[in-house]
Amino acid sequence: MIYSYERVSTVNQDEKRQEIALSNIKIEKRFIDKMSGKNADRPELNKLKISAKKGDNIYIESISRLGRNVEDLRQLCDYFTDKGVIVHFVKEGFTTVGNSYKFMLTILVQLEKWKER
Repeated sequence: MIYSYERVSTVNQDEKRQEIALSNIKIEKRFIDKMSGKNADRPELNKLKISAKKGDNIYIESISRLGRNVEDLRQLCDYFTDKGVIVHFVKEGFTTVGNSYKFMLTILVQLEKWKER
């Protein structure tokens, strides 16, 4: 199964930009949260965690859509990887295949924080 996970920070925002970024992928089911990424306990993310099975793929427009800190991102990616699910970060161009994603997450999150200054 091919899933997407999309998130915007408020109910007033729409996920169109993410939808466009993922438009060339044959997504079978979309999960969309409209809340802050500071909390990893999100309704649609929780549903995705239950739904995703070994051999599935999850496409996410950007790492910032999945989480806002390295610890949450690593935990979520490890969770999916342990289930045999591959997470694809489209904007950054990497997946959770192998262990190098842990290094990539750390570097990219730090770059995002630096850019926000």
